[in-house]
Amino acid sequence: MGADDDSGAAASLLALHAMVTWLVRREIERAPEARAGLLTHVEIAMAAVVRRDPALLGAAQDACASVARAAGASEAPAGLQ
Repeated sequence: MGADDDSGAAASLLALHAMVTWLVRREIERAPEARAGLLTHVEIAMAAVVRRDPALLGAAQDACASVARAAGASEAPAGLQ
């Protein structure tokens, strides 16, 4: 993977992050009770990732923390071990 590939992949991830963050914030403004469901969903999804590849635990924990921040939660769920 060359420098251009890395730059394109990073740009795609950043664009996805920006769009999803906006969507999450909008939905939580509409229905604040959705926050808990979102955080639970992400935790379950990341646990499935870690079961398949335990080396991704740190990345999965970071993903949970990132979603928690986007959702305006005071802290990420502590369930991933």
